[in-house]
Amino acid sequence: MALTVEPKALGHGIEFVREFDESAGEFEVDSGVLASALTNILENALEACIEDNSNKAHKIIFGVKQEEDDIIFDVSDNGIGMDKETRDKMFTLFYSSKGSKGTGLGLFISNKIIEQHEGSVQVDSNPGEGSRFIVRMPKILPAEVKTAQIN
Repeated sequence: MALTVEPKALGHGIEFVREFDESAGEFEVDSGVLASALTNILENALEACIEDNSNKAHKIIFGVKQEEDDIIFDVSDNGIGMDKETRDKMFTLFYSSKGSKGTGLGLFISNKIIEQHEGSVQVDSNPGEGSRFIVRMPKILPAEVKTAQIN
């Protein structure tokens, strides 16, 4: 995830910060699917910084830590941010605030993947202030999720 987005960020002069808590340990997840979901969120953070025409130094912070029985993925940027309408609709199929540049699939799919793993996404964002996505995933997949992955 970070290896995909970090070089693009640096190529645009955007600082990319990793804040990984090594004590978080291992957890159960379909890594390929989760990587796709998080990459979508990171790519949106990158695009939000690229689209911001202010003269501020842009930064994306990608953090991972453990809280009780959950793993928390925290993606924040100081890009263009989102208004209330965009926040309310961003996980809706085919909704895009990017005009013809967006398909409206990325965040919809990311949210579905996270929900299928019994995780959740919290979003804080304001126009001109950037966005923060907090993805909470259980460290141990619930039995019904494991069964669904086998079938």
